[in-house]
Amino acid sequence: MAIEGRVGGEERHWIKTSRKLATDVAYDLHSWLHSDVARRRHSGESILEDWKSYVDWEMELTLRDTPNMERVTLEGVLEDGRAVVKEVETGLTRTLVSDYFL
Repeated sequence: MAIEGRVGGEERHWIKTSRKLATDVAYDLHSWLHSDVARRRHSGESILEDWKSYVDWEMELTLRDTPNMERVTLEGVLEDGRAVVKEVETGLTRTLVSDYFL
């Protein structure tokens, strides 16, 4: 026997209301998670753009694992986490894997 069959009218009303609320919340959450706005807001691209706003782009870094320990500046960060750096003296650019900074 279902719960509704064993309870009074007021309880039946609140059970029905609770089920409707739970269904609506689940539907709205699903809709939000799969909306274009949510995908853009939480995409790797938007997170990367936020992170870039905190970078000191003019700070010189030293490539400690190279024979000449070149001085570089950060030129960009790719979506997969690799860093693009530019040598201060020569202007040459290279791409470094993200674990280089660990």
